[in-house]
Amino acid sequence: MAKKSNEVIAVDPDYVTKINAFVEHLQTVTGESFASSAGRKFDKVFKVVDMEKKCAFMVRRSDGSIFGTKSWVMINYRRTFGTIDTVSEWVWTTKRPKPLENTPSAVAHSAREAELAKSYGPRGRPRKVLASN
Repeated sequence: MAKKSNEVIAVDPDYVTKINAFVEHLQTVTGESFASSAGRKFDKVFKVVDMEKKCAFMVRRSDGSIFGTKSWVMINYRRTFGTIDTVSEWVWTTKRPKPLENTPSAVAHSAREAELAKSYGPRGRPRKVLASN
């Protein structure tokens, strides 16, 4: 079994500027307070509500991809919201951000959502078929 490394992934100097710009963009668009904290592989972007932190997004340090979260520590890899370079191509005012129409992010997002929709199966237990006389 491979030993896990606790080293922080090195990022380019522009990454810190871009993540701070992303947090400022969220604050100006939504009017709410956001902050970020650095991690080993992912940085958390969270909403501050009444002195409580609620994790909203995770940003992968290696390429700047923005993901949704399932909880404070769990990343939802099925929900991607572009990269920190394409922040301006998204509408961040809703709970689940949506891409602006006629942008490269919209094309990529619709293709990803179609791929996810194909993977969904029927939910629940199959209906019981009763014999009729």
